[in-house]
Amino acid sequence: MAGAGALIGVALLVGLAVGASRRAPPQPWACPPDAASYDASFFVVRVRAPRGACRSRRRVPPGARAAPERGAAAARRRAQIGDWGRQGNANQRAVARMMADVAGCMAPSFILSTGDNFYKHGLSSKTDPNFVESFVDVYNDPALLPLPWYAVLGNHDHADGIDPATNAACAANRLADCPPGCCYSPAWQYTGNMNNTRWHCQNGTYGAPLRDGRLVDVVLLDTSPFISRYAKEAWFANADGIWAQNATAIRAQLRARLAASKARWKLVVGHHPIASYGEHCDYAMEEDCGEMAWLEAELQDAGVAAYFCGHDHDLQYIARPGAGGDAASPRLPVFVVSGAGSDIRPNELRSYKQRGGYALRFMAGDQGFVAGRANASHLVLHYYVRSAPQPAHTMAAAALRASCSAPMGAAARVSRPRSVSVRAHQVTLRTPSGERSFTCVNDRSLLEGALAAGVEVPNLCRTGTCGVCAARVLSGDVERSDFLLDDAQRESGFALLCTSSALSDVTLATEQETELHTVPYGL
Repeated sequence: MAGAGALIGVALLVGLAVGASRRAPPQPWACPPDAASYDASFFVVRVRAPRGACRSRRRVPPGARAAPERGAAAARRRAQIGDWGRQGNANQRAVARMMADVAGCMAPSFILSTGDNFYKHGLSSKTDPNFVESFVDVYNDPALLPLPWYAVLGNHDHADGIDPATNAACAANRLADCPPGCCYSPAWQYTGNMNNTRWHCQNGTYGAPLRDGRLVDVVLLDTSPFISRYAKEAWFANADGIWAQNATAIRAQLRARLAASKARWKLVVGHHPIASYGEHCDYAMEEDCGEMAWLEAELQDAGVAAYFCGHDHDLQYIARPGAGGDAASPRLPVFVVSGAGSDIRPNELRSYKQRGGYALRFMAGDQGFVAGRANASHLVLHYYVRSAPQPAHTMAAAALRASCSAPMGAAARVSRPRSVSVRAHQVTLRTPSGERSFTCVNDRSLLEGALAAGVEVPNLCRTGTCGVCAARVLSGDVERSDFLLDDAQRESGFALLCTSSALSDVTLATEQETELHTVPYGL
């Protein structure tokens, strides 16, 4: 991707999920090939640190489905990290390693966190060990140590669950009234209070001081004061908490900051989503998304390119189609949910209900992060997951004046050695509606061949990371090029249509995602 002017690499930490991955890829994680040079970058992360969290999960939400895509919209489709603070458990450290690997080749200049930074109730003092266990001792690789962090507050940072009336030994309405050395409050996270020069946080709104503010400007927003149901909770009254803020004043601050910005790309970071198909929005843009709906118009009026958030424990990329329903040029802002940093909800996206006017372009439930890059004409995001050393999905969050040099988001083309001759094979898919046959050359994925032949099969990520296009080989041979399936699943005949090619005439049963997850690990 070539472009004039300075370029910024944006790495968005997106998905430190709990539980071991089915199959760990070769390390280290690498930057995507790109002819352009980038002189700055940043990570966006959502932090969450529950003790005793669940340690097993499914890597993919079984049953999730998306309508098959075709044509130019499918070929241009593109697809962020959060929830990381887990007292340094194995999964958190694995993603920290991923961040360090990519930082080594992408040279980030700062990191953003989308809230719920220290689960379960935030911090209780300047010396709370959770800060060291979940932050200082985890993100300590030389590639990450120089980087400042800019965080927003989540509801758990406001001491969600701590009632000042019943937790009087460690809570009060004001810091001055707290017992010595123990008082749950978001104020401990404010810049300077933890005696750590890397950590920056504030309530209300504030801006990240970027080196090139005319290219990218980031405004961070505390969204908890806009969730009306919190006012009914006892923890609403915790020291320096939500009760001490004025939602109307925060909204005015945000509007003023965005109006004053002259940046080419304006980005806003908050905790609560505007658009999400996860649990907190009742799988259909309702509940908390309804409370935050006002923000979309504000961001549109200010020319904001993307809104990054957490809260739901998954990874999503959601966009409104552009003029005339053009999916390749989405209406801004686009919505990036990054809440899978530690604690994910198995099957959270299994029963989502697609809402008119919003298109779910990407979803994942794996540990990982997103790396983004920007210049005067492009803002591009690369999704990293723990199960693949290269970006599992790449999308252009905004490309208003030029197209990228390489297609992104299409069905994955299978990479084959030059010495292998291209041959055509007969492919038969047994679907719930009957058999469909077509011819597919062996340098194309089976999914790509099916869609070109007009055969509709369930698919979503098209990169071998979501499992939605899982099939089972009934006869013939295929070549698999994915990191999702383990040896037991492959030996049971499973294949992903988006990352498999035909080595002979082949017959496969489609819609096998649920069956895929019935294979025990290691058997």
